[in-house]
Amino acid sequence: MSCAKLKERFIASPLNYVGGKYRLLTQLFPLFPKDINIALDLFCGGANVGINMSAREIILNDSLSELTKLYQNLQQKNPQIIFNTIYNIIDEFKLSNTAKYGYGFYQCDSAKGLSSYNKEHFLALRNRYNKTKNPFYLFVLIIFAFNNQIRFNAKREFNLPCGKRDFNQNMQEKLRRFIAKLQDENIKIFNKDL
Repeated sequence: MSCAKLKERFIASPLNYVGGKYRLLTQLFPLFPKDINIALDLFCGGANVGINMSAREIILNDSLSELTKLYQNLQQKNPQIIFNTIYNIIDEFKLSNTAKYGYGFYQCDSAKGLSSYNKEHFLALRNRYNKTKNPFYLFVLIIFAFNNQIRFNAKREFNLPCGKRDFNQNMQEKLRRFIAKLQDENIKIFNKDL
């Protein structure tokens, strides 16, 4: 299936979770029953499988509490408030905003990315998140982190380095679609280590 058709049919998680199943959805979904009462995404990670399920009830579970708290906040808060919070964090920490200003404003280009501009600001945000555990700080960290991934050390501190991208139009659209599905469906979020 082409990338465009995949985007039309399925919602991509705004999190690039290691082991994510987004590209496998066209192979996985034909294997699922047609009529599902309860869909359990036991180790949901980026939630690509669970968020795209069609069931009377969808359960997203992960043992990483930081992740499930983020999903709960995305589910419970007004989308405009979520986006405003993200933009405020980006402004507060002076991170790049190429959707608004373009790459030239930061003396960067899309091939080399934005890490040279964002690195110092990213580290300040990472330090603040590791002290406060604010789920929206975590989301902005993920947006600006290497490959938009999530990683914590043994002390449960976020420890990925700065990446090349920012809260660009593509990421904004992924988040909009993800929030809409998370809020419209009968989705429950759990933090259980089974």
